[in-house]
Amino acid sequence: MNLAPLPSAVGLGACAALGFGLGWAYFALLRWNTALYLRGRRRGLALVLQLLRFAVLALVLWQLARISAWALLAAFAGFLVARVLVLRGARA
Repeated sequence: MNLAPLPSAVGLGACAALGFGLGWAYFALLRWNTALYLRGRRRGLALVLQLLRFAVLALVLWQLARISAWALLAAFAGFLVARVLVLRGARA
């Protein structure tokens, strides 16, 4: 992991936005995935969906880590913000 000098605010903002979008999709699909498991039907689809969620998340975070640690941290911060918002919406 490269802890290079701090990149521009635009670059960090783009990484945070990417992380937010990824987190929003990840946790929205988690809700759907959980519903599939709880209904007991289409378990194959639920398993494939779960594996795809993990694979996409891992691939994106790995690519961001290759760019820089700052990019990874900004994206992860956006991911966590999306998590809070999606879970808050699920409770309402």
